[in-house]
Amino acid sequence: MDSGSKFVVNVAYTTPSGRMHIGHGLGHTVSDVILRYEALKQEKDSFFGFGMHSTGKDLIKIIETLKDEDNLPQILKRYNIPQKKRDELLSLPDLEDQVDTLVQEYESQYKEVIKKMGIAMDFDSFFSTNQEANQKYTQWTLKKLNDSGLIVETESERPYCAKCDDIKHIDIDLSEVSSVGQVKWDEVRIQDGELQGGKFECRLHSGEPITVKKRKERAINYADEETQNKVLKLIKNMKVRPNKYKENLEEIVKTRLPKPFERNSEGNIGATSPFDPDKKVEALSDSNIYMEFYGISQLINNQDIKIDNLTDEFFDYVYLNKGNPADVAKNSNMEETDLIKAKKHVQERIPVDVSVLGFEHLGVHLPFSLFTHAAVFPDNYFFPECVVTSHITKKGEKMSKSKGNVVYLDDLLDLSEKEVSIKGLSKEASYDSIRFFLSYYQSMDQDFDWDDSNFIRVSLSGMKRHVSSIRRSGDIKQSARDGDLNYIDKWFSTLDQITVDKITEKMDERDSRKALVELTDIRTKALNNYLTSESPKKEILSSFLKNQISMGYPVLPRVSEELRKEYIPNEQITWPKTNEEMKFFEEYERGEHEFKGKDYEKNIVGDLNSKIGRMMGKKEIKPGDSLEILTPTQYQSTLLQKLKSPFSGKFDMDFQQNQTYEEIMVRKKL
Repeated sequence: MDSGSKFVVNVAYTTPSGRMHIGHGLGHTVSDVILRYEALKQEKDSFFGFGMHSTGKDLIKIIETLKDEDNLPQILKRYNIPQKKRDELLSLPDLEDQVDTLVQEYESQYKEVIKKMGIAMDFDSFFSTNQEANQKYTQWTLKKLNDSGLIVETESERPYCAKCDDIKHIDIDLSEVSSVGQVKWDEVRIQDGELQGGKFECRLHSGEPITVKKRKERAINYADEETQNKVLKLIKNMKVRPNKYKENLEEIVKTRLPKPFERNSEGNIGATSPFDPDKKVEALSDSNIYMEFYGISQLINNQDIKIDNLTDEFFDYVYLNKGNPADVAKNSNMEETDLIKAKKHVQERIPVDVSVLGFEHLGVHLPFSLFTHAAVFPDNYFFPECVVTSHITKKGEKMSKSKGNVVYLDDLLDLSEKEVSIKGLSKEASYDSIRFFLSYYQSMDQDFDWDDSNFIRVSLSGMKRHVSSIRRSGDIKQSARDGDLNYIDKWFSTLDQITVDKITEKMDERDSRKALVELTDIRTKALNNYLTSESPKKEILSSFLKNQISMGYPVLPRVSEELRKEYIPNEQITWPKTNEEMKFFEEYERGEHEFKGKDYEKNIVGDLNSKIGRMMGKKEIKPGDSLEILTPTQYQSTLLQKLKSPFSGKFDMDFQQNQTYEEIMVRKKL
């Protein structure tokens, strides 16, 4: 099949239930930074789908709540619905039309926020799971699972809401229930007809307790051993970041059980079950392979195909390369050329290169998604990389609407415009401060606590350092000298090239924090030293300037573009490649020593002592042995002999330069 020609990212699509919050901002920013970096480095076009997960009861609950005249001001504020829009919505006689209107309102709100955040989403790919086109795709998915024998009948005790007369799924992201008091998630289960580990109530009917009821149901058999083994095999080649989650994910896949996927049609939004017209597909079963639907949605929105064209034969051909195109086109009521174009369009957006999701999705959405990919699609659809974002708390507590401690993105955008603006840059560029903070302050392998003052301080100081480094190098470059390179030029040139390598390495690892430390801290400090030493060289400053602007682009796209137009208007932003001819390691070590002084000496001697100490601890060497001390540069070798190590009197040390090594090496002489 055709291989994807775009770099594609996906972030867990949003449930429309109010304003976008900082958790959404983190996921979208992480996704966009990866997208912009990889598209730049690989010189590819990019694709980032935009959708909403409207399945279930949330929107129905909002519509019902909007009817409460007594508490209307608080309700409108809670769900961020204008009075005029509320009145328009409630004037519609049909629930489906009300849901469509509410989805359109949130689509408009979210699009405005996402644009201000600088997220490069393809808005013309939008779909919501309440829409007919996506529901046809969901039905096709379930039929494919059924064809593979993965739809089974189960009878078991299930969480149940009497008012809904329907079962409820209990998971850590609380998609269908609310917790009452503290929950011990490791102990949540049904035992002897009772819920253990915590108490829950229905999200749609506040105060209605979740009980237990025995039900016969159709289920997706996530316990199927053959498919599980296929998933585990595919996971072996998948990068999971942070890596600590990979082992957890493999265990989660192996312990999944059959999961019922149907709910009562009344009171639920979603696709009609292909096996029972009185049932709807629940939210955790229509969200498994939605990311491959964005290409189809884009074609529909741009009127290249029609909803009526979406037959099972159409999906088989476009996704699975099955069927004769002439026959499929005829049965799908479309031209064969349009069918072939549609397939090409979809295939260019497959696979998803990086899937980004929150920690709360790790135990539910992700394993279900991987299972369905393995069961329905060819192996090359299995996304090669998964990034799990951290939690954001506020004053040590989980954010929630009920506590009133949620950080909303529209408020944060207003704050950044007022408090983090930088002279000479546009209002839109100031919004990059949110992206900078989320990329610089947080680390994916640990949660972090939100504080407005930290946001202002870190974002403002970091962006000012970065912009200042570009402006200083750009301004001074105009009067900088030409001619030969002196050793300070060679030091700074080498640092420029080395940090390009380091930043590229960290961006490859999705460690934007360490990449930004190199970019805004280490490179900026080095520039200050270079500009205060001797007359700088134009060629060296030009390289630094372009690299600084370009490497800031994934995190600070508008800042970078505005500075590019100001300082390098005739060049385009490209990801820098290391120029080995501009690395001068002897001069680099000499320059590092000059600017860092005693700290440099402590570090180089400490590095040698550490290596010798580790070898002694492993009993690889003992006092009296002869050692070879191999250094990448002659400068390091000469300096170490002069400084002497505490081990100098215990070993016979022979210092040698060896350029094949990138760091100091210690070997026992044979």
